[in-house]
Amino acid sequence: MNLIKLLMKHGVRAALSLLLMIVLIFYVLGDINFSFIQRFENFTYDTRLNLTMPNTVDDRVVIVDIDEKSLKAEGRWPWSRDKLAVLMNKLFTDYKVHVVGYDVVFAEK
Repeated sequence: MNLIKLLMKHGVRAALSLLLMIVLIFYVLGDINFSFIQRFENFTYDTRLNLTMPNTVDDRVVIVDIDEKSLKAEGRWPWSRDKLAVLMNKLFTDYKVHVVGYDVVFAEK
């Protein structure tokens, strides 16, 4: 009798463990979604970044934003390729920039 209880106890534990593993596999594959797990992942990711980031600003990185003042002075967006080329030349020659990255879509010719 004790042997049957012992097998049932461990059988239930094994079945629950197997069920949990199957649910987690489906979650990892993207077949099911648990918002609380996603929130927990986002929280741990943000915490890890905050703990490992240096507390200073890197002076080598500069973000140049096209603001309303620039649009009034230079005209509406999108600017011509010639105007952007002049801007790039000024950045590289006058400001000694090493790398430039764009976060815009150049949809027009």
